[in-house]
Amino acid sequence: MSIQPKAGEMLVGAYLKHIEDCDFIDYQKHGRVDGKQAEVDVVGLKLDEEPEIYVAEVVTHLRGMRYNRGEPNSTTLERKFKKDEKLVTSEFGNQHTYNFQLWSPSVRPTSIEELHNMASDFKRRTGEELDLVINEKFTEEIAKLRTSAKSNKSQGNELAFRFLQILEEVQE
Repeated sequence: MSIQPKAGEMLVGAYLKHIEDCDFIDYQKHGRVDGKQAEVDVVGLKLDEEPEIYVAEVVTHLRGMRYNRGEPNSTTLERKFKKDEKLVTSEFGNQHTYNFQLWSPSVRPTSIEELHNMASDFKRRTGEELDLVINEKFTEEIAKLRTSAKSNKSQGNELAFRFLQILEEVQE
């Protein structure tokens, strides 16, 4: 069964393809971790001399990041990234460079410090950076994608990128 990626996931996938030059993008990558189902929102694979793997969780709650589990957002995300890290390293091994990312356009100030602490804990535990592409940084990175869409007229297979191309064309 094929599941349609969510809009935010498609934007991040288009970013990884067009800005980070990933060769392959996989949405909602499923696998098993510790006997339980796990899922990564977006995985990008860049096949250079030293392959890079981008592992992105995407949270596009527009009124601020909110998970309804009665716990801090960072606790939910920490659990997700632990599974992500186990899933991708079991799938791709440890001989690659990994880029773990959290993408969210709207994180409330009360959650920002929690997320920075979570990213620091992730680095201590795994040795890998967890890049927080949130709020203004999210806007800046998507602006790069919009600029690319405006200057690139060839039609690819990324739906979100094609939408941006159309929107940038009609704004001229």
